[in-house]
Amino acid sequence: MARRGWRSYSVMFMLTVAACEAQVPVPPITWEGEHIAFGTDVVDVTPCGAHPRYEDEFFGMTAQALGEELPDELIEYYWLTPEWYTRTYCPSESQGCFNVRDGQVYTLFIPHQHELVHGVAYQLGVNSQAFLDEGLADLFDNLDPSRRIPKTEVSIHDGLSYAGDGRDFPPEFYGRAGHFMRFLLDEFGADAVMEVMRAVEHGESLADISTDFSRVLGFTLEEVDAMYRAYPECSSDVYRVPLMECASPPMERNQDVWYFYSMLYCDDADVIGPSYNGRVYTTRTFDVEAESEEYLIRVVGIFDSTKSVTIGRCEGGCESGYLKRYRADTQENIHLRPGRHHVTLYRDAAETMTFGVEIYPPGT
Repeated sequence: MARRGWRSYSVMFMLTVAACEAQVPVPPITWEGEHIAFGTDVVDVTPCGAHPRYEDEFFGMTAQALGEELPDELIEYYWLTPEWYTRTYCPSESQGCFNVRDGQVYTLFIPHQHELVHGVAYQLGVNSQAFLDEGLADLFDNLDPSRRIPKTEVSIHDGLSYAGDGRDFPPEFYGRAGHFMRFLLDEFGADAVMEVMRAVEHGESLADISTDFSRVLGFTLEEVDAMYRAYPECSSDVYRVPLMECASPPMERNQDVWYFYSMLYCDDADVIGPSYNGRVYTTRTFDVEAESEEYLIRVVGIFDSTKSVTIGRCEGGCESGYLKRYRADTQENIHLRPGRHHVTLYRDAAETMTFGVEIYPPGT
């Protein structure tokens, strides 16, 4: 396995390991893909059928979405029990972290997309300021467990002034960081996002960052801030990029009606998890071809809080994206914009029962 030496890096997990240079104990690698190598000490829970192929595909798709080509090196990804996790020097309150010295992700649930994005940045040699680094990871994060809402009292000046690393990144900054990165993506595109990430280094002053913005984006920090203030506010339900959801297979269709039912057997190749709080899930897509009247959404088979459904738009971000959550049997008329949508079914890993969604176009 190719390894790199220690680097000063503005993501999680750099303080203790850098000081003591101790090798972090890890379980054996049991699987290798194109981008990641997977290992685990978890023996009482089996990863669902999508893993670890899911993480490998996500890693490659994230780099592709950013217009980047990954080197021929593997990131080591470890799904750990709480007992082993305490031996990694990760913050005690965390659910996952990235070891930049050894190129390793440690996580208590799967998949942990946030930490995998840190791995993508590491592979690309990007050593950016923490607000941008954590914002990029938040932009491609899992839908759950963290629903981020940008704090109105946190500005991009606050975030870009933060001089610490990702290990101590203020929790109240995450929503603003992810939302700002979505603005940059929508306004300037992926190439510009990566140019900014490479230009703004850890520890730069706001004046230096403004110079970087002028060179890369053609606007000063104050001008970018003015543009950003006009960008709609939204939660991570909408500003995140649902890469894997929107690459999922299409829903079945009977004449004009889309439908998707599942028992979410963990062994099935399309079932993901166990994720945060022991949830498993799977996703399908459907395409709305034209602007029209409201669609009828029928959610059936949810009899308790162990199951839920989400329906979201793949494109649009905060300007025209949306995500609906259903936690009970529902019949609702909603307006769907043209474009690809994703439908995800969730349930607790211990439960079994068929449930699903039916989507009726106008006039059916």
